[in-house]
Amino acid sequence: RIQDSWVERGQRMPTAPYAALHRQSAGRLTNGPAAAAAFGGLAVISVSLVALGVLTASAGHTKAGAVLSANAVESANAVEANDACANGFPADFVWGLGTAAYQIEGGWNATNRSPSIWDVFSHTKGAVAGGDTGDVADDVIHRWRDDIALMSELGLKHYRFSLSWSRMMSWDGHSMVPNEPGIAWYSDFLDGLLEAGITAHVTLYHWDLPQALHEHRGGWHTPDNERILTEFEAYATLAFERLGSRVATWFTFNEPWTFTVSGYSAGNHAPGCVPAQAGRGPCAGGDVTPYVVSTNVLNAHARAVAVYRTRFAATLGGRISITLNCEFARPLTNSAADAAAAERALQFWLGWGV
Repeated sequence: RIQDSWVERGQRMPTAPYAALHRQSAGRLTNGPAAAAAFGGLAVISVSLVALGVLTASAGHTKAGAVLSANAVESANAVEANDACANGFPADFVWGLGTAAYQIEGGWNATNRSPSIWDVFSHTKGAVAGGDTGDVADDVIHRWRDDIALMSELGLKHYRFSLSWSRMMSWDGHSMVPNEPGIAWYSDFLDGLLEAGITAHVTLYHWDLPQALHEHRGGWHTPDNERILTEFEAYATLAFERLGSRVATWFTFNEPWTFTVSGYSAGNHAPGCVPAQAGRGPCAGGDVTPYVVSTNVLNAHARAVAVYRTRFAATLGGRISITLNCEFARPLTNSAADAAAAERALQFWLGWGV
């Protein structure tokens, strides 16, 4: 069950920003090493935690190749050495395991949890293959003690998981307010990790916006949305206050490129927005929507980081950053055109976040 939570496998779709990369590529790329997203002095390798991508490009065309997703150390050892890690990984490199709340928790209404955009999306007919939902998932909400025992059996020392905003807080008709049963569950879970000698690394947002904020506060898709920024800042502050003493590293967002493009342009992730929906209502905005979403997300990240660094870092001693995903690109030759193509690819993948 833990192994199955490592990687979400999905189909890459020709989204608006990705299509722009297709149109603008003028040189050739070759495969590169896994991208380590350096932000705030903290290096993070994503998809969650190791991903090696192959991206090739020629004039006017790009092609996404196979992606090797990590299965912990075994996969890393099997990867052919390249110039980025010819001498092996640094002695202080952190090996761990990562999951996402909606992918594993289950307990869709346990601890007074309210719906997220992924609850609504997965229950929409035709949205998910096989009609699968996260209602039960790996049932971690009820089996967390067994899961921690499995982690210990594996020798795991670092675990990255995400909080469900919809479990930490509830909608009171005006704003999100603390949900004590949900907070208590996460508190117990963190205590269990500590007792097992497992260091906790916690993500605030892994794609599961509370549905109430999407509907009633403009979500991520409303331009310059101060309401969502205020809500996220309050959520982050609550998490730091109530859970921060047991968290080594905070991540504000997991892979904003993925949920920005897949959720608000391709429509194959929650909340399922596509450019054809331009007009009235949520998700209106057409091709500009992913850029609106990205702007709000980065501003929300900045709010949370400022709160942590000014109010909590000195006393809690933790760190805060963001997880950025990237299919790394290197020029195939030394030509200027190939170098420019590689740079464009990196800007479309990683440049959005930094």
